[in-house]
Amino acid sequence: MGERDEATSAEDQFDFTRSECWVRALQAFGTAHIFELRARKYSRLLRWVAFVASCRRQSLCGRWLRDGWNRTHMQSSRSFPTKASI
Repeated sequence: MGERDEATSAEDQFDFTRSECWVRALQAFGTAHIFELRARKYSRLLRWVAFVASCRRQSLCGRWLRDGWNRTHMQSSRSFPTKASI
């Protein structure tokens, strides 16, 4: 009977180890999938931000080249309130 108990416990240990490996593999796969989706989302977001920043920069540079660089032009293009306007 002693041999049978040892064989059963060895099989149980093997099954436990196998199931533990599968659980960890599935968890790693799920985590990788989540991070891949997040990377795609942030890639799109960064591409959009770069495009908008490029458009804004080209717009400002175009105005500066057209009208010249001066302080009054910069003050009129501010998008935030100053103390005088409060």
